[in-house]
Amino acid sequence: MSTVAAKPTKRLPLARVRTSSSLCSVAKKELCGVVVDPARTPEVGDVALCRVVRLGQHHSIEHGSGRIHMAFDGTQFLGAFGNRYAPDYFEALVPTSGVTKCDLIARSGLLGKVKGKNSAIIDPTRVEVVGFATDRDGRIVNTRNFPAITEEPNPADLAKVKLVLVVGASMNAGKSTAAKACVYSLAARGEKVAAGKATGTASLKDILLMEDAGAEVVSDFTALGYPTTYLVSREEAETIFRRLFGHLAHVAKGGYVVMEVADGILQRETRMILESPFVRRHIHRLVLCCGDPLAVAGGIQILDRDLGLKTHAISGRVASSDLGRREVATFTKLPCFDAMEVDTAYLHHLLR
Repeated sequence: MSTVAAKPTKRLPLARVRTSSSLCSVAKKELCGVVVDPARTPEVGDVALCRVVRLGQHHSIEHGSGRIHMAFDGTQFLGAFGNRYAPDYFEALVPTSGVTKCDLIARSGLLGKVKGKNSAIIDPTRVEVVGFATDRDGRIVNTRNFPAITEEPNPADLAKVKLVLVVGASMNAGKSTAAKACVYSLAARGEKVAAGKATGTASLKDILLMEDAGAEVVSDFTALGYPTTYLVSREEAETIFRRLFGHLAHVAKGGYVVMEVADGILQRETRMILESPFVRRHIHRLVLCCGDPLAVAGGIQILDRDLGLKTHAISGRVASSDLGRREVATFTKLPCFDAMEVDTAYLHHLLR
Protein backbone atom coordinates (compact mmCIF):
# COMPACT_ATOMS: atom_id res chain seq x y z
CA MET A 1 0.00 0.00 0.00
CA SER A 2 1.45 3.34 -1.06
CA THR A 3 1.00 5.99 1.62
CA VAL A 4 3.24 8.78 0.36
CA ALA A 5 1.48 12.08 -0.27
CA ALA A 6 2.58 13.60 -3.56
CA LYS A 7 1.93 17.25 -2.63
CA PRO A 8 1.83 19.47 0.46
CA THR A 9 -1.18 18.87 2.68
CA LYS A 10 -3.82 21.25 3.99
CA ARG A 11 -5.60 20.97 7.32
CA LEU A 12 -8.61 18.64 7.21
CA PRO A 13 -11.84 20.49 8.19
CA LEU A 14 -13.19 17.69 10.43
CA ALA A 15 -15.77 19.94 12.07
CA ARG A 16 -17.59 20.35 8.75
CA VAL A 17 -17.45 16.81 7.32
CA ARG A 18 -19.08 13.47 8.12
CA THR A 19 -16.82 10.55 8.99
CA SER A 20 -18.48 7.55 7.35
CA SER A 21 -18.60 4.01 8.72
CA SER A 22 -16.38 2.68 5.91
CA LEU A 23 -13.41 3.98 7.91
CA CYS A 24 -14.62 3.23 11.43
CA SER A 25 -11.37 1.41 12.25
CA VAL A 26 -9.44 4.68 11.82
CA ALA A 27 -9.25 6.87 14.94
CA LYS A 28 -10.23 10.49 14.37
CA LYS A 29 -6.86 11.67 15.66
CA GLU A 30 -5.20 10.00 12.66
CA LEU A 31 -7.09 12.24 10.22
CA CYS A 32 -5.11 15.45 10.12
CA GLY A 33 -4.81 16.80 6.60
CA VAL A 34 -5.90 16.55 3.00
CA VAL A 35 -3.75 16.44 -0.11
CA VAL A 36 -5.05 17.31 -3.56
CA ASP A 37 -3.61 14.81 -6.04
CA PRO A 38 -5.93 14.10 -9.00
CA ALA A 39 -3.21 12.00 -10.67
CA ARG A 40 -3.08 9.46 -7.82
CA THR A 41 -4.59 6.05 -8.54
CA PRO A 42 -6.62 5.10 -5.44
CA GLU A 43 -6.08 1.85 -3.58
CA VAL A 44 -8.55 -0.22 -1.57
CA GLY A 45 -8.84 1.48 1.81
CA ASP A 46 -7.56 4.93 0.77
CA VAL A 47 -9.51 7.59 2.67
CA ALA A 48 -10.73 10.61 0.71
CA LEU A 49 -12.55 13.85 1.42
CA CYS A 50 -15.53 14.04 -0.92
CA ARG A 51 -18.33 16.44 -1.81
CA VAL A 52 -21.71 15.34 -3.18
CA VAL A 53 -22.29 16.83 -6.64
CA ARG A 54 -25.37 14.85 -7.75
CA LEU A 55 -27.71 12.81 -5.61
CA GLY A 56 -28.63 9.40 -6.94
CA GLN A 57 -29.33 6.00 -5.36
CA HIS A 58 -27.92 6.87 -1.95
CA HIS A 59 -29.44 9.89 -0.20
CA SER A 60 -27.80 9.29 3.16
CA ILE A 61 -24.44 8.50 4.73
CA GLU A 62 -23.88 6.15 7.66
CA HIS A 63 -21.67 7.66 10.35
CA GLY A 64 -19.13 5.59 12.26
CA SER A 65 -21.46 5.74 15.27
CA GLY A 66 -24.25 4.13 13.27
CA ARG A 67 -26.22 7.34 12.90
CA ILE A 68 -27.71 7.89 9.44
CA HIS A 69 -27.13 11.41 8.09
CA MET A 70 -29.14 12.81 5.20
CA ALA A 71 -27.00 13.85 2.23
CA PHE A 72 -27.53 16.93 0.09
CA ASP A 73 -25.82 18.52 -2.88
CA GLY A 74 -22.62 19.88 -1.41
CA THR A 75 -22.48 17.54 1.62
CA GLN A 76 -18.87 16.76 2.52
CA PHE A 77 -17.80 13.45 4.01
CA LEU A 78 -14.81 11.18 4.46
CA GLY A 79 -15.13 7.88 2.62
CA ALA A 80 -12.92 4.96 1.70
CA PHE A 81 -12.26 3.41 -1.70
CA GLY A 82 -13.26 -0.19 -2.20
CA ASN A 83 -14.91 -2.75 -4.49
CA ARG A 84 -18.56 -3.69 -4.17
CA TYR A 85 -20.49 -6.82 -5.10
CA ALA A 86 -24.24 -6.33 -4.74
CA PRO A 87 -26.52 -7.93 -7.38
CA ASP A 88 -29.48 -5.90 -6.11
CA TYR A 89 -27.49 -2.66 -6.42
CA PHE A 90 -24.05 -2.29 -8.00
CA GLU A 91 -20.91 -4.01 -9.03
CA ALA A 92 -18.25 -1.35 -8.57
CA LEU A 93 -14.46 -1.29 -8.58
CA VAL A 94 -11.71 0.98 -7.33
CA PRO A 95 -10.69 3.31 -10.19
CA THR A 96 -7.57 2.23 -12.07
CA SER A 97 -6.32 5.75 -12.80
CA GLY A 98 -6.33 9.22 -11.27
CA VAL A 99 -9.74 10.41 -10.10
CA THR A 100 -11.48 13.75 -9.59
CA LYS A 101 -15.03 12.33 -9.45
CA CYS A 102 -16.37 8.90 -8.55
CA ASP A 103 -19.50 7.12 -7.32
CA LEU A 104 -20.86 6.66 -3.82
CA ILE A 105 -21.41 2.90 -4.00
CA ALA A 106 -22.73 2.27 -0.48
CA ARG A 107 -24.35 4.32 2.28
CA SER A 108 -21.32 3.61 4.45
CA GLY A 109 -19.24 6.04 2.38
CA LEU A 110 -17.67 3.42 0.13
CA LEU A 111 -16.19 4.98 -3.01
CA GLY A 112 -15.61 3.45 -6.43
CA LYS A 113 -16.57 3.37 -10.08
CA VAL A 114 -19.78 1.55 -10.96
CA LYS A 115 -19.22 -1.17 -13.54
CA GLY A 116 -22.83 -2.34 -13.69
CA LYS A 117 -26.08 -1.89 -11.79
CA ASN A 118 -29.39 -3.59 -11.21
CA SER A 119 -31.94 -2.24 -13.69
CA ALA A 120 -34.43 -1.65 -10.88
CA ILE A 121 -32.36 1.09 -9.23
CA ILE A 122 -31.31 4.55 -10.33
CA ASP A 123 -27.80 5.77 -11.06
CA PRO A 124 -25.37 6.16 -8.16
CA THR A 125 -24.78 9.37 -6.26
CA ARG A 126 -21.80 11.19 -7.78
CA VAL A 127 -19.13 12.82 -5.65
CA GLU A 128 -16.15 15.06 -6.22
CA VAL A 129 -12.90 13.81 -4.72
CA VAL A 130 -11.60 16.94 -2.98
CA GLY A 131 -8.42 15.17 -1.86
CA PHE A 132 -6.94 12.26 0.05
CA ALA A 133 -6.86 12.31 3.85
CA THR A 134 -3.39 12.35 5.44
CA ASP A 135 -1.98 11.71 8.89
CA ARG A 136 0.17 14.09 10.94
CA ASP A 137 3.25 13.09 8.91
CA GLY A 138 1.56 13.80 5.58
CA ARG A 139 1.07 10.15 4.64
CA ILE A 140 -2.18 9.15 2.96
CA VAL A 141 -4.48 7.35 5.41
CA ASN A 142 -5.52 3.84 4.39
CA THR A 143 -7.95 1.83 6.50
CA ARG A 144 -5.92 -1.36 6.09
CA ASN A 145 -3.13 0.23 8.12
CA PHE A 146 -5.45 0.58 11.13
CA PRO A 147 -6.87 -2.83 12.02
CA ALA A 148 -8.49 -3.02 15.46
CA ILE A 149 -8.14 -6.81 15.48
CA THR A 150 -4.62 -8.08 14.81
CA GLU A 151 -4.14 -11.17 16.97
CA GLU A 152 -4.44 -14.78 15.87
CA PRO A 153 -7.10 -16.78 17.76
CA ASN A 154 -6.33 -18.64 20.94
CA PRO A 155 -7.07 -22.36 20.33
CA ALA A 156 -8.34 -22.64 23.91
CA ASP A 157 -10.97 -19.96 23.19
CA LEU A 158 -12.08 -21.66 19.98
CA ALA A 159 -12.50 -24.98 21.74
CA LYS A 160 -14.97 -23.44 24.19
CA VAL A 161 -17.47 -21.91 21.73
CA LYS A 162 -20.02 -23.20 19.24
CA LEU A 163 -20.03 -21.52 15.83
CA VAL A 164 -23.40 -20.90 14.19
CA LEU A 165 -22.67 -20.00 10.57
CA VAL A 166 -25.45 -18.22 8.68
CA VAL A 167 -25.23 -18.34 4.87
CA GLY A 168 -27.69 -17.66 2.07
CA ALA A 169 -28.73 -18.44 -1.46
CA SER A 170 -28.31 -14.79 -2.45
CA MET A 171 -28.23 -11.19 -1.33
CA ASN A 172 -31.35 -10.20 0.62
CA ALA A 173 -32.32 -13.80 1.34
CA GLY A 174 -32.89 -12.96 5.02
CA LYS A 175 -29.47 -13.80 6.51
CA SER A 176 -29.18 -10.84 8.87
CA THR A 177 -32.70 -11.37 10.20
CA ALA A 178 -31.94 -15.06 10.77
CA ALA A 179 -28.66 -14.23 12.49
CA LYS A 180 -30.50 -11.77 14.72
CA ALA A 181 -33.07 -14.45 15.57
CA CYS A 182 -30.30 -16.91 16.51
CA VAL A 183 -28.63 -14.34 18.75
CA TYR A 184 -31.93 -13.38 20.37
CA SER A 185 -32.97 -16.97 21.06
CA LEU A 186 -29.63 -17.93 22.55
CA ALA A 187 -29.36 -14.79 24.69
CA ALA A 188 -32.98 -15.10 25.85
CA ARG A 189 -32.20 -18.60 27.10
CA GLY A 190 -29.21 -17.41 29.10
CA GLU A 191 -26.44 -18.32 26.68
CA LYS A 192 -23.35 -16.18 26.20
CA VAL A 193 -23.33 -14.88 22.60
CA ALA A 194 -21.01 -12.84 20.40
CA ALA A 195 -21.84 -12.10 16.77
CA GLY A 196 -20.28 -10.79 13.60
CA LYS A 197 -20.22 -10.56 9.84
CA ALA A 198 -17.24 -12.00 8.01
CA THR A 199 -17.66 -10.65 4.48
CA GLY A 200 -19.53 -7.99 2.54
CA THR A 201 -19.61 -4.21 2.29
CA ALA A 202 -19.13 -1.91 5.29
CA SER A 203 -22.46 -1.31 7.03
CA LEU A 204 -23.12 -1.13 10.73
CA LYS A 205 -26.82 -1.96 10.36
CA ASP A 206 -26.44 -5.74 10.43
CA ILE A 207 -24.12 -6.03 13.41
CA LEU A 208 -26.02 -3.38 15.39
CA LEU A 209 -29.13 -5.50 14.84
CA MET A 210 -27.28 -8.44 16.40
CA GLU A 211 -26.21 -6.23 19.30
CA ASP A 212 -29.81 -5.15 19.86
CA ALA A 213 -30.79 -8.83 19.91
CA GLY A 214 -28.48 -9.52 22.86
CA ALA A 215 -24.97 -10.19 21.59
CA GLU A 216 -22.40 -9.22 24.22
CA VAL A 217 -19.99 -8.00 21.55
CA VAL A 218 -20.33 -7.53 17.80
CA SER A 219 -17.78 -6.89 15.08
CA ASP A 220 -17.13 -7.38 11.38
CA PHE A 221 -14.42 -7.32 8.71
CA THR A 222 -14.01 -3.54 9.01
CA ALA A 223 -12.30 -4.17 12.36
CA LEU A 224 -9.56 -5.86 10.31
CA GLY A 225 -9.17 -2.64 8.28
CA TYR A 226 -11.19 -3.71 5.22
CA PRO A 227 -14.02 -1.43 4.04
CA THR A 228 -15.16 -4.30 1.80
CA THR A 229 -14.14 -7.89 1.11
CA TYR A 230 -15.02 -8.09 -2.60
CA LEU A 231 -11.97 -9.31 -4.57
CA VAL A 232 -9.74 -9.98 -1.55
CA SER A 233 -7.43 -12.96 -1.92
CA ARG A 234 -8.27 -16.37 -0.48
CA GLU A 235 -5.57 -15.86 2.15
CA GLU A 236 -7.05 -12.50 3.14
CA ALA A 237 -10.59 -13.92 3.35
CA GLU A 238 -9.45 -16.77 5.59
CA THR A 239 -7.37 -14.45 7.79
CA ILE A 240 -10.30 -12.07 8.24
CA PHE A 241 -12.59 -14.91 9.28
CA ARG A 242 -10.03 -16.57 11.53
CA ARG A 243 -9.09 -13.43 13.46
CA LEU A 244 -12.66 -12.16 13.69
CA PHE A 245 -13.88 -15.53 14.96
CA GLY A 246 -11.03 -15.65 17.45
CA HIS A 247 -11.86 -12.16 18.74
CA LEU A 248 -15.53 -13.05 19.22
CA ALA A 249 -14.73 -16.46 20.70
CA HIS A 250 -12.57 -14.84 23.38
CA VAL A 251 -15.62 -12.93 24.62
CA ALA A 252 -18.11 -15.77 24.25
CA LYS A 253 -16.08 -18.53 25.93
CA GLY A 254 -18.47 -21.27 26.97
CA GLY A 255 -21.17 -19.91 24.64
CA TYR A 256 -21.85 -19.22 20.99
CA VAL A 257 -20.52 -17.16 18.10
CA VAL A 258 -23.12 -16.35 15.43
CA MET A 259 -21.37 -15.40 12.18
CA GLU A 260 -23.06 -14.17 9.02
CA VAL A 261 -21.41 -14.52 5.60
CA ALA A 262 -22.64 -12.07 2.96
CA ASP A 263 -24.32 -12.72 -0.39
CA GLY A 264 -24.93 -16.26 -1.65
CA ILE A 265 -23.04 -19.54 -1.53
CA LEU A 266 -22.03 -19.19 -5.20
CA GLN A 267 -20.38 -15.81 -4.61
CA ARG A 268 -16.58 -15.75 -4.76
CA GLU A 269 -15.59 -14.80 -1.20
CA THR A 270 -18.46 -16.75 0.38
CA ARG A 271 -17.25 -19.83 -1.47
CA MET A 272 -13.71 -19.22 -0.18
CA ILE A 273 -15.02 -19.13 3.38
CA LEU A 274 -17.02 -22.33 2.96
CA GLU A 275 -14.03 -24.09 1.40
CA SER A 276 -11.68 -23.08 4.22
CA PRO A 277 -10.56 -26.07 6.34
CA PHE A 278 -10.41 -23.78 9.39
CA VAL A 279 -14.02 -22.68 8.98
CA ARG A 280 -15.30 -26.16 8.19
CA ARG A 281 -13.57 -27.57 11.24
CA HIS A 282 -15.34 -25.18 13.60
CA ILE A 283 -18.92 -25.16 12.28
CA HIS A 284 -21.38 -26.31 14.95
CA ARG A 285 -24.60 -25.39 13.11
CA LEU A 286 -25.03 -24.24 9.50
CA VAL A 287 -28.16 -22.20 8.73
CA LEU A 288 -29.14 -21.73 5.07
CA CYS A 289 -31.33 -18.71 4.27
CA CYS A 290 -33.35 -18.58 1.07
CA GLY A 291 -35.95 -16.40 -0.58
CA ASP A 292 -37.98 -19.21 -2.14
CA PRO A 293 -38.39 -23.02 -1.93
CA LEU A 294 -36.47 -23.74 -5.13
CA ALA A 295 -33.43 -21.94 -3.70
CA VAL A 296 -33.67 -24.21 -0.68
CA ALA A 297 -33.53 -27.30 -2.88
CA GLY A 298 -30.57 -26.00 -4.88
CA GLY A 299 -28.76 -24.61 -1.86
CA ILE A 300 -28.88 -27.83 0.13
CA GLN A 301 -27.64 -29.81 -2.86
CA ILE A 302 -24.75 -27.43 -3.55
CA LEU A 303 -23.68 -27.36 0.09
CA ASP A 304 -23.80 -31.15 0.29
CA ARG A 305 -22.64 -32.21 -3.19
CA ASP A 306 -20.09 -29.52 -4.03
CA LEU A 307 -18.87 -28.49 -0.59
CA GLY A 308 -19.48 -31.55 1.56
CA LEU A 309 -21.27 -29.47 4.21
CA LYS A 310 -24.30 -30.52 6.21
CA THR A 311 -27.14 -28.01 6.47
CA HIS A 312 -28.76 -28.04 9.90
CA ALA A 313 -31.65 -25.59 9.45
CA ILE A 314 -33.47 -23.44 6.88
CA SER A 315 -34.56 -19.84 7.37
CA GLY A 316 -34.81 -16.59 5.44
CA ARG A 317 -37.73 -15.00 3.64
CA VAL A 318 -39.07 -18.38 2.52
CA ALA A 319 -39.66 -19.33 6.15
CA SER A 320 -41.74 -16.28 7.00
CA SER A 321 -45.00 -17.80 5.71
CA ASP A 322 -46.84 -21.06 6.27
CA LEU A 323 -47.03 -21.60 2.52
CA GLY A 324 -43.28 -21.16 2.10
CA ARG A 325 -42.51 -23.60 4.91
CA ARG A 326 -44.97 -26.14 3.49
CA GLU A 327 -43.27 -26.03 0.09
CA VAL A 328 -39.87 -26.46 1.74
CA ALA A 329 -41.23 -29.50 3.55
CA THR A 330 -41.98 -31.19 0.23
CA PHE A 331 -38.24 -31.33 -0.46
CA THR A 332 -36.54 -31.66 2.93
CA LYS A 333 -37.28 -32.67 6.49
CA LEU A 334 -34.78 -30.12 7.82
CA PRO A 335 -36.20 -27.71 10.40
CA CYS A 336 -37.34 -24.43 8.86
CA PHE A 337 -37.65 -21.56 11.34
CA ASP A 338 -39.39 -18.21 11.00
CA ALA A 339 -36.90 -15.49 11.93
CA MET A 340 -39.58 -12.80 11.97
CA GLU A 341 -41.73 -14.36 14.70
CA VAL A 342 -39.16 -16.17 16.81
CA ASP A 343 -39.95 -19.19 18.97
CA THR A 344 -36.93 -18.87 21.28
CA ALA A 345 -37.33 -22.28 22.91
CA TYR A 346 -37.56 -24.05 19.55
CA LEU A 347 -34.63 -22.17 17.99
CA HIS A 348 -32.47 -22.60 21.09
CA HIS A 349 -33.10 -26.33 20.86
CA LEU A 350 -32.10 -26.38 17.17
CA LEU A 351 -28.84 -24.56 17.85
CA ARG A 352 -27.72 -26.61 20.87
